Amino acid sequence: MDEDIKDIKKILGDVIQHVDDKMTAVIKHVDDKAVETQGRFDERTTELKQYFDEKTVETQRHFEVLTEHIDGKFDLLAEQIVANTEKLVEHDQRFNKIDQRLEVVEVKIVSTEKDISVLKKDVSILKEDVSVLKDDMKIVKEDVGQIKIDLSQKTSKQEFILLENHLSNLETKA
Repeated sequence: MDEDIKDIKKILGDVIQHVDDKMTAVIKHVDDKAVETQGRFDERTTELKQYFDEKTVETQRHFEVLTEHIDGKFDLLAEQIVANTEKLVEHDQRFNKIDQRLEVVEVKIVSTEKDISVLKKDVSILKEDVSVLKDDMKIVKEDVGQIKIDLSQKTSKQEFILLENHLSNLETKA
């Protein structure tokens, strides 16, 4: 039994040595893989860093070009706004002149409306006067017609002279 225990201890010692050797090999293998993985990780990190650096530079150039393009568009827009503002000022001046002329025209129209109103009243009065004159002319025509009739019934100047001469002859004979 002592020998069995020795054998068991030896076997256990061999197993422990074997497990230790295997553990050492596994640890070495894991360490080697860790170093290899760390190397790959470092390599990949360097590649990724280089890739991101390149992309950053490329993106920065792209944004610089885009910014220049946008700046150009803003400059063009600003120029257009200035030009439009100048046109608006010019149109405002034109509208002000037109407003001034319209005010003068409005004053003239109001004055003309007053003159037309006065003329309408005058025309109305003249129409009444013409109507009265027509009536008067009708009377005058009637009177002239009557006078003509009366004159045609009276003696003419020549007849009057003959009658005067005839009367004078009669007076001399008498």
